Amino acid sequence: MMNNIISNYKFDSYIVDSIDFSTNSEYDNNTEIEIDFNLNIDVAALNDKNKGKVTIKTTIFDEAKANNYPFSLVISLSGYFSVDDGLEISRDDFIKFLQLNGATTLFPFLRSIVVDITKTANVAPLVLPLFNVHNIIDTEGK
Repeated sequence: MMNNIISNYKFDSYIVDSIDFSTNSEYDNNTEIEIDFNLNIDVAALNDKNKGKVTIKTTIFDEAKANNYPFSLVISLSGYFSVDDGLEISRDDFIKFLQLNGATTLFPFLRSIVVDITKTANVAPLVLPLFNVHNIIDTEGK
């Protein structure tokens, strides 16, 4: 009974590729700011046809001093995914799966890392908003 709801796709692991955090000592905290960030999603099917990689890179508060932001943060995070050996899937379908489901799987990890880094850096913990992955993919595709 449970076999019909278990996915043939697997989330194997993730790794934080890099974190770059810089505090802006000249920040004027009397100014109200909105969260300023961008996201890039890169997807690749690996040499093994059943394995793929999704990398999400975000830049939060780019050019902190020039824009009077409290800090600048760049994070790159990669997730590794696979499909069951017995599943026949085209490379294009696997890439589509990675774009949507891979990115959706990684976003909670990214959001958690941002909170942890900002909290540990003794700045106001930053909680990124929820993301609409469909819109991100549509925007990047244009």
